Amino acid sequence: MTVFVVATGPGDPDLLTIRVEQLLASADAVAHEPAVPTSIVELAGAAAKVAEIEQDDADALVALAAAHETVVRLGAGDRLALQAGGAEAVALRAAGIAVEVVPVVLAATAVPVLRGIPVMARDLAPVLTVAVGSVAAGPAPTGTTVVTVPDPTAPTVTVDGAVAALDLRRLPAREVAP
Repeated sequence: MTVFVVATGPGDPDLLTIRVEQLLASADAVAHEPAVPTSIVELAGAAAKVAEIEQDDADALVALAAAHETVVRLGAGDRLALQAGGAEAVALRAAGIAVEVVPVVLAATAVPVLRGIPVMARDLAPVLTVAVGSVAAGPAPTGTTVVTVPDPTAPTVTVDGAVAALDLRRLPAREVAP
């Protein structure tokens, strides 16, 4: 039994790797979070059992994996890749189920690039900061971890589940695409 953990990054099926497409086509089961686009879920092979499983529902994922030889776990956005499968991977391994986190195209870099925004450029922005959290105006809610960005002049991509936000204020106006 093996669970292949796949983050769907920007959610565009055209940006999935060949390996992810092959895994989806050959999997016995595909478990996806509700926010994963239908166009990606539909790439599962015709014989695959497809199950919608909420984020971090390790018990449901372990049960599905125990009943199938090869499972692809699709997570919305970058979370699963950046957390190496997170709590789900820990629970699967504890149950004796092999886990492989599949390298993917991350929304953290794909979204700005697709919009023509350089996230790293030697003369403009030689550093890119990727932070896990959320972008919000005002003070952080109680219990929120606040991340201090090491270089406040660098472009910062903040990733929270299925959302990737680029702080454009850190780029000179002349470089920001309309």
